Amino acid sequence: MGQSKIPLRGGQSYPALPEEAHYCVLSTAMDAFAHDFKTVILKDLCASFSEEVHNATLESLRGEIMEPWFRIMTAFEFLAAIEKEKK
Repeated sequence: MGQSKIPLRGGQSYPALPEEAHYCVLSTAMDAFAHDFKTVILKDLCASFSEEVHNATLESLRGEIMEPWFRIMTAFEFLAAIEKEKK
């Protein structure tokens, strides 16, 4: 089973796709980190069995230490950032 590497503006991105945040997204994000990828997690496109677990999982990836490697935003914020980069 191969991994997808998507080049974005001179770098590489490893997308965390909509899945269960507490396991699948967290595992994908940590795997990306282990392979020197920076990851954007679209918080409104993933979920967990409870909102509390979902929020706790995302909070575990926030903070000054994690910020260079993990960005957490909504799909709208992500699209707006891409548009801003185009200009």
